[in-house]
Amino acid sequence: MLGSVNFIKPNLNNFQEFRSKALCAGLIAPNFSVPQQNGLWQNLPADLLLHQPISLAYLSQDNPILLSFYSPLWDDYGDIQIVLIQKSYKKLIDLGIDILVVTTVHPDQLPDLARKFKLTLNICFDEGNHIAQQFGVIRDDYPTWQHFSGISENIPLPASYLILPNGRIIHDFFDENLNTFLSFKEIEAFVNNYRLHKK
Repeated sequence: MLGSVNFIKPNLNNFQEFRSKALCAGLIAPNFSVPQQNGLWQNLPADLLLHQPISLAYLSQDNPILLSFYSPLWDDYGDIQIVLIQKSYKKLIDLGIDILVVTTVHPDQLPDLARKFKLTLNICFDEGNHIAQQFGVIRDDYPTWQHFSGISENIPLPASYLILPNGRIIHDFFDENLNTFLSFKEIEAFVNNYRLHKK
């Protein structure tokens, strides 16, 4: 538990039902698209920038992609998560993994977000939480504020997904107690295992 956001344990059963409806490892990720103007594309090949809008299929056509949901309303936990992903950025790229952070932060504020955390990865605004809804990490019938004190809005869970070029999710991560974070070693193990079995 970090900052002012806490998991409300008496609601555990409802929360587990909520989580059971979210996408998880073994399933196919939705091939969502993002208008180019809704993102801060700091690390994309020039040919990808020619595509409008930018889709998950294009982003992950050559390499696995780490997709992580971020909202500043998760307080310290969300901030630490995005900082840790940035700190692992070079190692992830060297491992052949692309990165996309999906956020509730408006496009006009994305440059400020990048400066604040010294981000060099790709970030996109999820207008209307459409991407989060497709992944099942936000639901109107299970609003976030019912499960976490310190949250006053229905925002996406700070979940992360490792997705293969064929769209299959090979790892999903979220700690409802807000104590642990997705680690580079964890990602590395899943990617190496995928490549070993691909041969």
